[in-house]
Amino acid sequence: MKNKHMTINERIKIQLGLESSHSFKKIAEDTGKDCTSISREVRKHISVKRMGSHWRAFNDCVHRKRCRSYNQECTNARCNRTSCAYCRQFCMTASCPSYVKETCSRLKKAPYVCNGCRNESKCQLEKHFYYAKDSQQEYETLLSTARSGFVIEEEEAAELGGVLRKGLSNGHSVYHIIQSVGEESIGYSSKTIYTL
Repeated sequence: MKNKHMTINERIKIQLGLESSHSFKKIAEDTGKDCTSISREVRKHISVKRMGSHWRAFNDCVHRKRCRSYNQECTNARCNRTSCAYCRQFCMTASCPSYVKETCSRLKKAPYVCNGCRNESKCQLEKHFYYAKDSQQEYETLLSTARSGFVIEEEEAAELGGVLRKGLSNGHSVYHIIQSVGEESIGYSSKTIYTL
């Protein structure tokens, strides 16, 4: 029988799997979980890093390679740049009229993180990582908070609500919905859902 909650060892396997560029399906097989649980775990515990890479400063503006914007109100008398690109006080802020944030396409679909990305060493964009240790710590904090009163995150509540709404509109009971989707996949027992 599969465990309902992730253990630190399972989280470590997920991190190692992501770093080895394994698919969610392969990671699911290695951890004994299903793909939905792996996907939810990764998306729920993303660490965001606004950092560059070796010899490349962080800059997530889509125009960074060809930008010629210049701040006429700049008060730095020692600045002799012809462009404000890479200037922390101007570029990538509301002060720059040309700034448009670029998000890596890898972060918009599985695996949703930069773990295992071949381009990480030269990427200047915002990075998302999954760290087993951070995930476990977040889980333990949430568990501790939940013991003092039931807590469910907004995104998870919306996802759960969508699954329940679809089943209930077809005349199914909560128990039947959980059985058809799988308790492991939905993450809650019928008793917990009724409590919610």
